[in-house]
Amino acid sequence: MPPVPAAERLDRSTTNPLTSTIGMRWSVPQSIQIDRDRRYLIRRWTGKSPRVQGVAPGMLEGFIRLRLASEEQIRDYAREWGFLGLCEHLKPHTHDRQFYGLGRDCLPLGAHEGAGHEPMSEWRRYARQAWAVLRIAACLRNGKQPQPEDWDALDWPGDNQRPASLAEALSTVTSVIQLWNGWSDLRPAFRWTSEGPQVAFGAWHLFGGLTVQLMDTIVWAGARPYEECYHCREPYRPARKPRAGENHYCQDCRDMRYPQIMASRNSRKRPAEERGRRGRRKRDSV
Repeated sequence: MPPVPAAERLDRSTTNPLTSTIGMRWSVPQSIQIDRDRRYLIRRWTGKSPRVQGVAPGMLEGFIRLRLASEEQIRDYAREWGFLGLCEHLKPHTHDRQFYGLGRDCLPLGAHEGAGHEPMSEWRRYARQAWAVLRIAACLRNGKQPQPEDWDALDWPGDNQRPASLAEALSTVTSVIQLWNGWSDLRPAFRWTSEGPQVAFGAWHLFGGLTVQLMDTIVWAGARPYEECYHCREPYRPARKPRAGENHYCQDCRDMRYPQIMASRNSRKRPAEERGRRGRRKRDSV
């Protein structure tokens, strides 16, 4: 029997289907600036064809860094990845499709003016939520207690804001992700090419792409969850799981030799603390 052509063979690889980018494209405005009051991102269409962007490595990691970012850093991120797609309700403009279908969309903020704007405070709030979901998921997976500030960052209404049991915690995280999922109106897309069959979710805006990467990270990256760098407090993925009680650093801080700097400071601090304890013991014995 002759070999089956590649286009006729089923792809039996174990590649995660969520990482595929079929249909996951949105337009990036040609001009994105900061308003005079430094509260809003302003987008304008210049008449040129907009750049098309899709899900790519680094998108989610860059977004969760925005929780503490300056206005310029948020602007630079938006210039690379696009707008979240927020409406007057400060949600993705597709948030009502899950209830009313395609005909009941909100409009993106400023769309009726031929431009658009989004408050940077909402960018930081959603970045805090995404970071909190990742931190809580990592704690639950490793049998640890999530931090109260992470539950607070979810901004989840009701009595389950700080769950009292593992079942409640899992339910809360699930509800938050499902809410993002519903707001994004993610839709499965299928395509079969010479490279094999592919499945992905179609996203209408950056918010939808971030939702897919958030789910992907929790489901498929459990062995390497995001950690917070001890020095810069930015999220990163360590090459190995940090030991309990160990200070761990991102690659940028390692390149700047912060582990050695902190170790040197601690080594100088220990003799001074020991001298202080000896002095207190001597005074107590007099």
